[in-house]
Amino acid sequence: GIRDIGVTGVQTCALPISVTSVVMNGENIFVSTAFSGVYLSTNKGANWTPVNNGLTNYQVYTLASSGSNLFAGTYGGGIFLSTNNGAKWVAVNNGWPSSWVPASWVHSIVINGKNIFAGDYNFGVFLSTNNGTSWTSVNNGFISYSAGALAISGTKIYAGSYDGIYVSTNNGAAWNMVYNGLPNSYAAFLDISGTNMVSGNYNSGIFLSTDLGTTWNKIFDNLSHGGVDLVKESGTNIFVAAYDGVWLSDDKGTTWNSVNDGLPQYPGISSIYVNASDIYIGTSSGIFRRPLHETISSLVKGYSLFQNYPNPFNPATTITYSIVEDAHVNLTIYNVLGSKVASIVNEFKPAGTYSVQFNGSNFATGIYLYRLESGNYSAAKKFILIK
Repeated sequence: GIRDIGVTGVQTCALPISVTSVVMNGENIFVSTAFSGVYLSTNKGANWTPVNNGLTNYQVYTLASSGSNLFAGTYGGGIFLSTNNGAKWVAVNNGWPSSWVPASWVHSIVINGKNIFAGDYNFGVFLSTNNGTSWTSVNNGFISYSAGALAISGTKIYAGSYDGIYVSTNNGAAWNMVYNGLPNSYAAFLDISGTNMVSGNYNSGIFLSTDLGTTWNKIFDNLSHGGVDLVKESGTNIFVAAYDGVWLSDDKGTTWNSVNDGLPQYPGISSIYVNASDIYIGTSSGIFRRPLHETISSLVKGYSLFQNYPNPFNPATTITYSIVEDAHVNLTIYNVLGSKVASIVNEFKPAGTYSVQFNGSNFATGIYLYRLESGNYSAAKKFILIK
């Protein structure tokens, strides 16, 4: 089931597998996994059932849903279609050269009316206009035939590739590069909300365009967070999954706050799905859910507790935090049993950003928690002492 992160804490359920994507169709929640195929829950993640009948390749990396149709993109098996909620799958690879399918890696599927686009890491973009019955390669204008990310806005389709982002205004018949302000690096993830577009570029960070790709500005530097994995925009909120967890901005990337309560320390996030009520995080150890309103309301503007560095550490590490009001600050260390073992800061502080060192010379090897409390703000993170 889903690990439910909410005001009541964390509920641990089954589904300890690497989740690669999440989609919903009515009350049905589908997740794809890296090695175990597709799972279905009809009760908000309390229970899961594998739905793999006819699925000959269980390395599923993307799902897309439209009406009664559910598409699954795989690594080495092409694309599969189910018209009955996963009860039966059939391969739909006509038009995909048979010699390509074993080397294909379908990493993104987007649907726009009757047009279904599939992005393949190794072979670019394919288009089907007949529900997957047949496919056509649509890569005119691509320099490198790679499309790991796809996004649609109106008549425009965008594709993230090894050398940046391409845009087509004629259903993929021709593509042009989007340059202004973007690095020449792999745009692995794309998302669009209104006129805002966000791009996750490996080794370069997160970029935002407020004019659908005409100009770009960097809003998140992945280097300080161990590498960006995913990016998702929902209205005015931008979620980023980095090596150190999930970060959220509600002001177009001007400020960022971690929203990691209940997640593992290094979760290995592989998917983010946001609907009107919840945010779902797919990780290497299963799937987590948190109410969207609670996630957003947990932000106290400008307050932050950052991951310590280095981590793991021996014997000393630095903890950085920010407060926006003059207030009393408590920064406390707890062991895994929840017992207080040290108080690092317990005093009145002016608004600002502070760094403080914790020395674990007198503590045993293990996992500890550090918690910041100031005014109405409270946040905690785990760190590891290894001797």
